[in-house]
Amino acid sequence: MTTWRAFADELDRWAQVGAQATFWWRDDDAGRVTDPLRRLVDLSHRHQLPLTAAVVPAWIEPGLVSLLADCDVAQHGYAHVNHAPAVEKKSEFGAGRVIDDAVEDLRAGRRVLADHFGDGATVLVPPWNRISPALAARLPGEGFCGLSTFAAPGQAAHGDQAPFRVVDTQIDVIAWRADRGFIGEATALGIAVTHLEARRALWATAGERGSPTALPTHPTGLLTHHAVHDAATWHFLEAFLEATCHHPAACWLNMQDVFAGSAAESER
Repeated sequence: MTTWRAFADELDRWAQVGAQATFWWRDDDAGRVTDPLRRLVDLSHRHQLPLTAAVVPAWIEPGLVSLLADCDVAQHGYAHVNHAPAVEKKSEFGAGRVIDDAVEDLRAGRRVLADHFGDGATVLVPPWNRISPALAARLPGEGFCGLSTFAAPGQAAHGDQAPFRVVDTQIDVIAWRADRGFIGEATALGIAVTHLEARRALWATAGERGSPTALPTHPTGLLTHHAVHDAATWHFLEAFLEATCHHPAACWLNMQDVFAGSAAESER
């Protein structure tokens, strides 16, 4: 069972090898101005940490732009509507859609976000973290600089694909297949430690080969869904952010740094 001590010990190991454990924070399903979203934004403000809000263009309500004024904004699909057949897992941009229709939705969503937030929202976060390979291949040509979904907890890092990057999240704090409550402290910390260990091992291997600074590693991604957080989830987030804020080896990145490839730079 992974404890807070084990998490702190892993961060200490990063410090011992002279590296920084980079993190980034993505929150999905933004659009409606709600008390949970206000609470989440306030949490990022109090800890002075960058938050990427994945906004559903069709859900945008008055007041959202001012609420997210200090946040990074990614495009969370278009309307968060399921287009998959009943026998398949939910997706807005799955293989079953006519690709031109899907592209039109993406373009419409980009226009809406640009009207509200400017042209900076060029990272796609597909609803339900699913997108067909054919549509993903079209993203660079549609002006997107990055794609973010959800990766297996043990996955360390993708190869760098600049100027287009795929940077996933790993620590999803919601138990979607159970009661949609908190996954539990030990589970969440275990995922974090597993991912950090794998990244550190890659960093060390590169160092043995004489090129540790050239290794393109991706930050450990925290994934939240403000609308469904219970008391235990909020409590964990407070503790996790506090623990990383005050550790010299932990560094939180904003969306621009993550998708510009600066994550690797911070680990020199």
